[in-house]
Amino acid sequence: MSEISYREIEAKSALNRVHGMPFDWSLNPYVGCVHACRFCYSRAYNARFRGRDVGPGFDRSIEIRANFVERFWSEVRRHPEGSLAIGTATDPYQPIEAKYRLARGCLEALVRYPMPTSIVTKGTLIVRDIDVLQALDARTDLTVYFSVPCVDDDVWRKAEPGAPSPRQRLRALKMLREAGLDAAVLCAPLLPGISDSVESIDRAARAASEAGATAFRHRPLKIDSEIRDYYFDFLATDFPSSSRCIPLSMGEANSRRANTSASSTDALLWFGPDTRSARGRRAESIRTLLTYSNSSSPSECGEAIFRTHRAGESG
Repeated sequence: MSEISYREIEAKSALNRVHGMPFDWSLNPYVGCVHACRFCYSRAYNARFRGRDVGPGFDRSIEIRANFVERFWSEVRRHPEGSLAIGTATDPYQPIEAKYRLARGCLEALVRYPMPTSIVTKGTLIVRDIDVLQALDARTDLTVYFSVPCVDDDVWRKAEPGAPSPRQRLRALKMLREAGLDAAVLCAPLLPGISDSVESIDRAARAASEAGATAFRHRPLKIDSEIRDYYFDFLATDFPSSSRCIPLSMGEANSRRANTSASSTDALLWFGPDTRSARGRRAESIRTLLTYSNSSSPSECGEAIFRTHRAGESG
């Protein structure tokens, strides 16, 4: 991979108003992400809204919104209504955060002006901020989601080459849980032919449960037109045998979406438990580890939430 370049820019605003999602505002202190996940949907937005390429223009050229914390303080003190999601278009805890501390600065502002908050990250640096996370958790609802698409080291090295290993992410999750924080696993996206097998999902669910995760949420792969060629090039290079799984899986998902209502009982389109197919057996396999809970907004996210069995609660 080529060398990473960093550039400071001025943010015109920090909070971004969101519609049609289970949160009302998003917060992203950086542009681009060195985790370089091959499947990342944010690559498409980088092209669509910034006119940049979906490859190195996203993961080798990072912009730091240097005045982001000051902007956020000025906006959050107006008490915006609704919930906040941090890390929807970039990882707030990618390595450069160690220097700039923008995510931490925003959390400190939230302690003063709390909003219900969720954080999505693959960055183990988040354990640095356990103290401010605890302070925020004492004032409002807070959940940290660790993105762990699978726990296979070979898939991680190829599909998430710049991210900490799944084992490191789950170790960080365990540290947050030991600190009394709500920390869950987002097993997404499931890559057809790569990480969507019964065995792969079971391993991820079991690892999440053993780390103490409070929830296990998952969803299928989303391929926007801007990243289709980029993703298929990745498959051809690193997983050539899986590329034939994509059209069938996506076609079936689209067909089922057109013929069924948006229901949380089948939010992950391939996991309908009402069949005797491999996908139905997969759902039952997951349910040996997790109990089902309705998604807060299945029609917007197409996600199902499966709550883990905690020690002593399932016996």
